[in-house]
Amino acid sequence: MEQVILNIKNKSKIPKVNPAGIKKTKVLKGLEQSVKEVNLIKAGKLKGIPAKDLLNEL
Repeated sequence: MEQVILNIKNKSKIPKVNPAGIKKTKVLKGLEQSVKEVNLIKAGKLKGIPAKDLLNEL
């Protein structure tokens, strides 16, 4: 097994990307949208589809 060691002197130049945070944000936005749609369906402002039809599409 080979190993690569990288010494970084100026850490401020490293982009601060948190993949887990990005995924969490996307999941939360999707969940928020889903809740909004469910509330619209319950209010009769949006037509829902039966779960059986949804599963048949998969």
